[in-house]
Amino acid sequence: MTLLFIGGSTIFDVIIVGARCAGASLAIFLGRLGYKVLLLDKSSKMGPTLSTHIIGEVDIYKSLNINYKIENCGSPILERFRVDVEGHIFESDTVVSNRVISIRRELLDSYLLQEVSKLPNIKVNLGFNVNDIIENSKGEIIGVTGKKKGCTSNQSFYGNIIVGADGRNSLISRKVSAKTTLVNKNEELGVVYAYIKGINPMPVGTVEWYWTPNGVVIGNPIDQNMHCFAIMVPPSKFKEICNPNGFIQQLYQLRMLVPRIDNLKIAGKIKGIKKVNSNFKKPYGKRWVLVGDSSAFLHPIAGVGIDNAVCTAEQLALQLDLYLKEKQSWEESMSIYQNLRDNRILPQFYSSVSTQNFQKTNINSVQHELTSMLCTFPSLAKKIALHSNQIMTMLQEGG
Repeated sequence: MTLLFIGGSTIFDVIIVGARCAGASLAIFLGRLGYKVLLLDKSSKMGPTLSTHIIGEVDIYKSLNINYKIENCGSPILERFRVDVEGHIFESDTVVSNRVISIRRELLDSYLLQEVSKLPNIKVNLGFNVNDIIENSKGEIIGVTGKKKGCTSNQSFYGNIIVGADGRNSLISRKVSAKTTLVNKNEELGVVYAYIKGINPMPVGTVEWYWTPNGVVIGNPIDQNMHCFAIMVPPSKFKEICNPNGFIQQLYQLRMLVPRIDNLKIAGKIKGIKKVNSNFKKPYGKRWVLVGDSSAFLHPIAGVGIDNAVCTAEQLALQLDLYLKEKQSWEESMSIYQNLRDNRILPQFYSSVSTQNFQKTNINSVQHELTSMLCTFPSLAKKIALHSNQIMTMLQEGG
């Protein structure tokens, strides 16, 4: 791969716009391979952001050298998963991962940037707001322009490859006119997140999922004796929960949570999105590529956004390395990356759509009574376990 020269100066191998979990992880992987990387982000400091907060992968965080920090951030390991279906409780050990933990994004992203700072070939420019891309006469993206906070004039940076890791509202995606290849055409649940103080934890770290008549509530313990709660409702009800009083009132409607509430307070600001637009984009073009939510954005009900961003960043780094070493063509490297992304995330997309569809139907009085019997008659509970193979097959076949 021939390096780009502008005005006689060697320019960056890769410019990454967005320094959150996808962009920072990609910078680490590329930096360790020896590439000259520029990492840009409009935020001067990595604060809270709209996020699932849950991570289930382990090895990828070990490879990033932050797994120890994650496991010692003060958040408990989430060993149990509890599902409350309008007051009926189903609970067991978690089975989707060997280790599940919830971590505030300001902690996770700062851990990643600390690793970035150890690599001298990565230049970090926080507080730099990218506002446009630079194209050459061939229509290839060769750089970005933007302004540093407090500055009035634009500054330009040039690179061989431009990466958009700037989230679901990606400017890079818009500027390159990335084609949307898949979208959920159904109305999706609006989502509001908050950090909560004043909820006594379960005896064992537990993810709590509540099916309510109005939507879904997901809660999990984090550090500083807090919980992260996400309330998901139809957009028509979004206004009711996007203020502190409305959010708290929703939590007080969870009958099995109320006994554990002790002087409930919201820590920090509420963050939310009224209209979620789950989508996939073609993630690459002429010397540009997308990663993380800018490439494929799933509804937060899937709970896999962080892991997806970090794991696909690693896959992208491997393919960029092969391209830059001239072992593969651009098209070959990027098509492999896209296939890897799709194989991982497409099943999750359809699963999240299906899960949201269940919210549209509440259980009736007869179903309430029968579900109570299933939960409270020990012999019936044992029969469910004994016939779990048949039950699972029936449910998977749509019976």
